[in-house]
Amino acid sequence: MKKAFFAAIIALAFSASAFANPNPSVNEKVLKAFTTTFVSAQDVRWSEHKGLFEAAFTFNEIQTRVRYDADGNALQTIRYYFEQQLPLNILTKVKSGYDGYKVYGVTEISSDDHTEYHIVLESATGWVFVQADNSGYLNEEKKMGKA
Repeated sequence: MKKAFFAAIIALAFSASAFANPNPSVNEKVLKAFTTTFVSAQDVRWSEHKGLFEAAFTFNEIQTRVRYDADGNALQTIRYYFEQQLPLNILTKVKSGYDGYKVYGVTEISSDDHTEYHIVLESATGWVFVQADNSGYLNEEKKMGKA
């Protein structure tokens, strides 16, 4: 059930994208940058909005989105995954700081030299939303009880 719920969240994030044109004509620079980096990407869908291009796809079994400018520069990467892909320094701090919770899902957002991790934790009684940075610093964003 929880994987189905997380999959629904991912699907909603993909469908709620602010990128309006679902069938853009992606220029050669952007396509070259994408195909060079993501050789084994599957189920690629492109969208465009105000001169920016977004590819949504599966890469190494991880749902991924990458935004490019018209020159083929990657501006932002968003990946959706589970506990197994979380960096060990962050996973260790989450596990020790939130005993009794399981990692339900992770959204990793990278741009330039900054990466942040939005982690959803689940227990029998509720949810905790935690943000982490590369160093493993954790910031609790929100708690919710289960109905």
